[in-house]
Amino acid sequence: ALAFKPDMVKVFADGWRYGDPARPDKPSMDEPTLAAIVTDAHKAGIKVMTHTVTLEGAKLAARAGVDALAHGVGDAPVDEELIGLMRKHHMSYVATLATYEPLETRMLAPEELALLSPENRAREEARLAKGETVAPYDARRWDIMRENIRRLKAANIRIGVGTDTGIEGVYPGFGALREMRWLTQLGFTPAEAIEAGTRVSADIMRSEEHTSELQSH
Repeated sequence: ALAFKPDMVKVFADGWRYGDPARPDKPSMDEPTLAAIVTDAHKAGIKVMTHTVTLEGAKLAARAGVDALAHGVGDAPVDEELIGLMRKHHMSYVATLATYEPLETRMLAPEELALLSPENRAREEARLAKGETVAPYDARRWDIMRENIRRLKAANIRIGVGTDTGIEGVYPGFGALREMRWLTQLGFTPAEAIEAGTRVSADIMRSEEHTSELQSH
């Protein structure tokens, strides 16, 4: 990928569905392989982000020296070991909460509904009308992911905004605003949430031009 001069390299480090023993042909990436990718990318002046959703996967990525974790740790609370590794490597964290928020119970504010097309508003209303319950696995992951934002915020780990827009229920534009709304409920001031979605995210992506422009405003 380096020959194409990408803005960033994103590595699917957790394997297809995260090391599923039923899929031995799709293993998670090991540390030496990821570290080699990081070394070569950094030599070329390019940052590396990993698709990482487990605590052990996050620690492996941190030891390999990646610049940011994407999609959020959802299987266990982050611990001091991971926080220490993230500080050591000046790593950032992007949880994509808008992707993992259970749709069965998601309640959108009027101003959020106003952002949606008539078709998507109807889809939201139909979903709530079903009265479905959240699966235990999804409910537990959602609780863990929100608590991890609180812990990482308290530890002064940089947190950016990402959404996985295109996943069911995560609409263009809407997703980023939903993500920032959630940050304000997890310890961020409104100004900090806006900064996470603008200057901090631009810096994570190493977009110096956008970072400078945002700082000037």
